Amino acid sequence: MSIMKPSMPTPTLKTVLRTGAAALALTLSAQAAAQGAIQAEARMNAVAATETPIEFDLPAQSLAQSLNAFGVATGRQVLFSRTVVDGQTAPVLRGRYAPAVALSILLSSADLDHRITPDGVVLVGDPSAGSGEARMQEIRAVQPAPQATRSEGRVRRQPQSVETEARSEDDQPGSSAPDVIVVTGTNIRGIAPESSPVLTFDQDDIRRSGAATAQDFLRLLPQNFGGGSTEFLIAGTPGDASNQQNSGTLGSLGSGVNLRGLGSGSTLVLLNGNRMAPASGIGDFVDISLIPASVIERVDVLTDGASSIYGGDAVAGVINFVLSDDFEGAEVSARYGFATQGGREDYRASATLGRTWDRGNLLAVYEYFSNTRLRADDRGFAEDLSLPNDLLPSTEKHSFLLSGGYDLTTDVRVALDVLYAQRDSVSDRNFGSGIQRSTPEVDSFNASASLEYAIFGDWVAELSGTYSDVSQISKSDPLPGSADTRSFRNDIESTLYSADLRGSGSLFELPSGAVRAAVGVHYRAEDFFNPNGGAPDIEADREVAAAYGELLVPVISPENNFRLLERLELNISGRFEDYSDFGDSFTPKVGVILAPSDDVRFRASWSESFNPPPLGRVGTQGIGSAIPSTFLNTLFGVVAPDPSIEDVVVLTTLGPGTNLQPEESEAITFGLDFDYDAGRGTLSGALTWFDIEFDGRLGSTPRPNNISPFLVPNLAFTNPELFPVGTVIFFPTDDEIAQVLAQLARLDVLFGVDPADAEIINFVSEIRNLAKTEVSGLDANVTYAFPVGGGVANVSANVSYLDEFVQQAAPSVPAQNQLNLLYNPVDLRVRSGIGYAEGRWSFNAFVNYVDAYEALDGAELVEIDSWTTLDLNISYQFLPSGQGLLSDLIANLSINNVFDQDPPDAPSFPRLSIAGYDPTNASPIGRFVSLDLTKRF
Repeated sequence: MSIMKPSMPTPTLKTVLRTGAAALALTLSAQAAAQGAIQAEARMNAVAATETPIEFDLPAQSLAQSLNAFGVATGRQVLFSRTVVDGQTAPVLRGRYAPAVALSILLSSADLDHRITPDGVVLVGDPSAGSGEARMQEIRAVQPAPQATRSEGRVRRQPQSVETEARSEDDQPGSSAPDVIVVTGTNIRGIAPESSPVLTFDQDDIRRSGAATAQDFLRLLPQNFGGGSTEFLIAGTPGDASNQQNSGTLGSLGSGVNLRGLGSGSTLVLLNGNRMAPASGIGDFVDISLIPASVIERVDVLTDGASSIYGGDAVAGVINFVLSDDFEGAEVSARYGFATQGGREDYRASATLGRTWDRGNLLAVYEYFSNTRLRADDRGFAEDLSLPNDLLPSTEKHSFLLSGGYDLTTDVRVALDVLYAQRDSVSDRNFGSGIQRSTPEVDSFNASASLEYAIFGDWVAELSGTYSDVSQISKSDPLPGSADTRSFRNDIESTLYSADLRGSGSLFELPSGAVRAAVGVHYRAEDFFNPNGGAPDIEADREVAAAYGELLVPVISPENNFRLLERLELNISGRFEDYSDFGDSFTPKVGVILAPSDDVRFRASWSESFNPPPLGRVGTQGIGSAIPSTFLNTLFGVVAPDPSIEDVVVLTTLGPGTNLQPEESEAITFGLDFDYDAGRGTLSGALTWFDIEFDGRLGSTPRPNNISPFLVPNLAFTNPELFPVGTVIFFPTDDEIAQVLAQLARLDVLFGVDPADAEIINFVSEIRNLAKTEVSGLDANVTYAFPVGGGVANVSANVSYLDEFVQQAAPSVPAQNQLNLLYNPVDLRVRSGIGYAEGRWSFNAFVNYVDAYEALDGAELVEIDSWTTLDLNISYQFLPSGQGLLSDLIANLSINNVFDQDPPDAPSFPRLSIAGYDPTNASPIGRFVSLDLTKRF
């Protein structure tokens, strides 16, 4: 099959693939239920003597929250029913405890039994509920079974399988149906896509990193390239007209995500699993700077193609920001940070109020954030820039989150999330000919609502809707005394509406377990408008309708008792979409997981994905010129190669083409996950090899030696193979001329020629589906955790190695490996860490490494040195809960770039406010110290 082009043949499946997540079958007999409490106590007491103590830091909160946190900390699966734990509270648990002892403390104030299955699953139940099979089926997995995923400083267990939603006839009206975890990368409720690589980071990871914002944190991720749409590139990347339009004089000064360096528009960004309206002057990326760090519960990073699950844009991967929604009490936080070289400060303050009750929860969060500009004269390496000039803009942002959920009945739950953010920025740029101050104002509003209904068995239907809007006022005015007296203003509006109806549950049983499925339909409407500063307006809209399905098939499970093979599973998904502006598509994905044991899991995936052209491209009308060829040849001092084109009218166009198609990709991954008990500690890790081919990317036609586009017809007439087919049309028909003229918003005519008499049509400057990128490499994430003294230590490493980053601007030019070249990805990036926690103290250190690479400085190839920085973080909780004014006060001190390492020297590009360093692979900030205080009430 082919994406968007049904006439093309189906690509060959490159290898046998495998998937993830075995379904757990709960069958508890009446006898086992009656003896559960005795067995649990005996097993817990026996195990506690041999268990490695774990550091816990849990406040007094609902029992469900504490049991979930216990499962995360220990990597165990904890099964319970919310009808049993609703209204129950758990005491404070802080310090080092064996897991068995910790669980006993959490349940000490609740009249509940617990037992451990032979597989180590912890079952929590009501001793008065009886031993009937119906009551036992009521237990559900809220903290799922282990699957290792990497995070800052340690391996965290994440959802692997969640049991069915069977409900007992004894359920009482008004009891709260327990939540089911839905994870990034799948539509099947309660499983994780083990066949796809996923990194998960939580609030603690963000805090320990010293990052003040979402974009600051993701910039530390080795898999994320720093080029593209970012405030570090105020005027865009050299040679990339898209980025210059996005981030330049009339840009938003926002930040996108650029996994693998495939472009900000090639990574799908979700908020609680829902799409957001895109930002920028052409609507090609989601601005993550509008997501306040205070409300982020976790960040899921899926580094695999996922259009079969989510549709367009999910080429390089998916970033899903999961917001906080369950909190009891009040919390205030304040942060101050400063660069020791001067010129950069940030301030953040937030307040959180939350309430949970038997049938629902409500959460409200407000965050204020601001930072000051970093000027070129604050850094010696930026001396090539004319002053005044900014390396980084100043920002002031207000954000508000309201989140809530309510169980209407035991079978029906409703939820609502609303996030509003408003940001003002200021940036000065000196062009030499004049000084402009850009002051974009951005408002973002995102709201999503959902209704879940337990239909029958374990099948759950969900109806959800999303509205997202980004309003951007881009302003640029001359500073006093500037030779450039022009002023600009654009009021850009981008909106998105979507609705989904999906269902998920078990289809039938195999000897190896239940075959599970998800099916759904989707509708989306998008609108984009940009007045474009007096140029032709950019205006477009599209509608998208989709149907999708996913299947999880357990071929072999532990119940089959196969020697040397514990699990073999398939995960198959596909999505059909119909776009109103360019047609339909079908994107498939196949995943395989093969596990010789519970500690070793091999995985593989194959997928096709696509990236639709942004509405800012679709809605742009081109401009053109009609000029006599004799004038052009005289102007450039050349002679026409043939008398037939010596004295003719040349029609030249500029802007997006009229028949833009989606960019298409094919991705393959192979991987290995492992968990190994190494003496007193645990070694866990993941290795992933990936290969992505990205075809039909939007770009203009390369010109030999970067010659003027007006000279291209002469070269194309002599040697047509220099350019892709259709770049230049000689002796066009009347219909071809009329079609070009009809799509132009403006036509400049010189010397009174008639455009209808054109003998040459020159499309060389049009943006078309011409380029191709292929990137392959290896990711490695390893963590070793072990007890030391009275605490727990860990050592970790997150490594991204690129083997190739090959780009081909058009089929007519050779492909070139752009790896390790200025303003392009570097082959090796590493973030490694070491941490230690004991009692109320924790300490973490991280080393960031970017490998050396090269740059073309004039005609000479020069080396840019590698860059190594050290980050430190110390956290301390003053007193346990309820012990005075300082109880539940946490102080967090971070020092990033401890040794104040300047970025490596690199050639300057003053016209784009780049001087002395490469902003795509380094930071100009230097040593940055921050103190964060958080107080919970």
